[in-house]
Amino acid sequence: MRTLALHQWRRNKGSFLGFGAIILIAACMLGSALTLLCTVGPRYTALADELHTADVDIVVTRTAATADVRDVIDRTTGVAAVEPHDVLLMDAQIHDFRGTDFAIRTMITDADAPRTLNQTRVLATAAGSGDLTIAQYTAQFGQFAPGERIELRIGGHDESFRIAGVVEEMEFGNAGSQILAFSAPAARFARLERAYPQARMTEYAVSVSAGADPRAVRSRLERALAQAGTPVAVAIDASSVRATRMMVSRLIILILVVFAVLVTVVSLALCTFHIRNIVETDRTDMGVLKALGYTGQMISHAMMAPYLLVCWAPR
Repeated sequence: MRTLALHQWRRNKGSFLGFGAIILIAACMLGSALTLLCTVGPRYTALADELHTADVDIVVTRTAATADVRDVIDRTTGVAAVEPHDVLLMDAQIHDFRGTDFAIRTMITDADAPRTLNQTRVLATAAGSGDLTIAQYTAQFGQFAPGERIELRIGGHDESFRIAGVVEEMEFGNAGSQILAFSAPAARFARLERAYPQARMTEYAVSVSAGADPRAVRSRLERALAQAGTPVAVAIDASSVRATRMMVSRLIILILVVFAVLVTVVSLALCTFHIRNIVETDRTDMGVLKALGYTGQMISHAMMAPYLLVCWAPR
């Protein structure tokens, strides 16, 4: 049988190697899909825990952020801790964002204010001082770097900032909340507050109780604030943001799996056709082989051996 298998290998080496290459490509696709499936989710969770990402974020106007509103939030079922912060929230246009003007809702926070929730991790800093810190996704998609200038059109006026650094954060982001987050040093933040009083807001970062559903807590907070007559400018929860951000990786996994299955099915169909063609064209030779004492099972194994060999080789 070994002689028969070697004969088949020499006779159809190109076909066997092509089949092996196709199987290798399919295996690589499946391997990549499994790697993404097993690592992206846990990595996302670990980073969110490391940065103490809030489970829910509620933003209201500064004038509405009274003690009564704080009491409504504190008394809402599922709320474990609340951390208020002064922020600026406005519609802004970012000039030269990957070569174009990009309009999006923008939040600017005080970089010097202490935070327990929604912390950030510094990835890069500029030599010297700067007056705006940008998030990683803004730096990557907008093609900005520390030390460069970024211009935002706010309320009909252009504001120019020197980028102080790039940070990683897990709460906001164009993919998850339709908001781009920035932070400015206290002095520049105060000047922006004076220049744009209509954008002054208070962000309530909320940590939910163990076992509570962030989506349900956000809904309860929105209803409670609506009943209290407090308009909510922004209401997001970590679960919804995560689902949106993870959508891209899930799509990539699905594409890889589908292509791997299609490649495997097509290659197996070609393999079946090739073997059937060999049987039809070499019927006379098989009769001779049987006359020499080879059984049908031995001949079948000899035909399959090269395919098994190229399938096993990538491992």
